[in-house]
Amino acid sequence: SSGFACAGGLAGYASGTEMTRIFSSSDVTSSGYNAYAGGMVGSLVMSSLEESAAHTIVSSTATNISISGGLSGHNNGVAIRDCYALAEVTSYMHGPFSDGAYAFAGCLLGSFYDQSLTNCFTRGNATASALNDDMPVVAGWIHAQSSSIGAITNCYYDEESLIVGDALLIVGG
Repeated sequence: SSGFACAGGLAGYASGTEMTRIFSSSDVTSSGYNAYAGGMVGSLVMSSLEESAAHTIVSSTATNISISGGLSGHNNGVAIRDCYALAEVTSYMHGPFSDGAYAFAGCLLGSFYDQSLTNCFTRGNATASALNDDMPVVAGWIHAQSSSIGAITNCYYDEESLIVGDALLIVGG
């Protein structure tokens, strides 16, 4: 199987959507071959999210790709402004070693591609782990993984937040 399981407090998947003044307090779990989980949205694509917040526990478990974020899990081409997440985030990859398999966990966002992030804050803990010690696992405060980053402006994390993973990306404040 090569499908994606997307779960979020508001939506599992959102594309071309403008979201403003939304609050989510749902606990979210996603599992499958590939799993995306977010306190508000599991996978957010070509959308905007403004003046919104999530207070949540988020977890994803996958055989191949596992991405979790306190606000949103997988993000591509998104503008996020004036948002925050208070979250406990875990991402676990339990499959055999394979190219392209990984686990990402971010207190605010799980992954971050081609987007802007402005005036955001996060507090909480993020843990990324894998069954196989050779697998890439990354945890971060603002986000766990990025490629073709847009702008990150005026974003902060609570310095008492705990991050557990093989590699740490510390971005913000």
